[in-house]
Amino acid sequence: MAQPTVAVVTDSASALPHAFQAKYDIRVVPMHIAIDEEVFTEGVNISPPKVVAAQLLGSKVRTFEPPVAEFSHAYQGCIKAGYREIVSIHVSCKIHKVYAHAQEAARTMGTPVTVIDSGTVTMAEGWVVLAAAAVAKAGGDAEDVVRAAREAMETSRLLFTVETLDYVHQDGRVSGAIRLLSNATHMRPILTIKDGDIALAGRERQTGPAREKVRTMMQDYAKTLARPVVSVALVGGSALEEGLGIDTPGLMIEDSPGASLTAHAGPGTYAVAVADMPLEFIREI
Repeated sequence: MAQPTVAVVTDSASALPHAFQAKYDIRVVPMHIAIDEEVFTEGVNISPPKVVAAQLLGSKVRTFEPPVAEFSHAYQGCIKAGYREIVSIHVSCKIHKVYAHAQEAARTMGTPVTVIDSGTVTMAEGWVVLAAAAVAKAGGDAEDVVRAAREAMETSRLLFTVETLDYVHQDGRVSGAIRLLSNATHMRPILTIKDGDIALAGRERQTGPAREKVRTMMQDYAKTLARPVVSVALVGGSALEEGLGIDTPGLMIEDSPGASLTAHAGPGTYAVAVADMPLEFIREI
């Protein structure tokens, strides 16, 4: 098979498993994470367990967007590798400024770069990236790759439940009103991404019922899709060992939550991402 002509780039907020990165030659620009005053690079010198340990000790943990220069470096690497066009897919611009930084870098490239705001995060973003990358690997042009990404965006859904909204609120990712509502009622919030923002999708009184509601809601949603794929993640543990897998006719993976999701959501967070994928991806499973 001839080398694909379209490169796919994303950020580490997509929580994309390394095996998929390698299989589709996806370039991942890492997020930066600060623990108190020390700054780390996701995927290089920081791990979810280290973030959890810092949170439990009461350290201030924040996430930061990669600088423009790091996107430029990733795009230049694609060009040197022989790619003629680039599709760059990123975390919702309402959660991070990654999209703006990627756009700024794209304007300096001599090679065409299409930057897409996925409107979501973690593997809900990751599935969009993989849909695009599968079409690129199959020989699609930039228009085909962009179309595949946008079609996956239409079906990609994320639900997650957290032990507390303190970590999400500390990083400025959820409204004070949602936090106060959940804390005042001592409920476990169930969160989703709506119009690019973190939004309340429900709540339960205890962690177990909240996780089960997320699991069953996403299991039911997966059954409505033609070619569903599912990822499950549990910060600080194994979703599958806890019986939090999804019964689906399609692919299910247990994904590492990633250091940036851990920093946002905190220990005990359970997240499920579901999307409908193109045939180009399904054929390679």
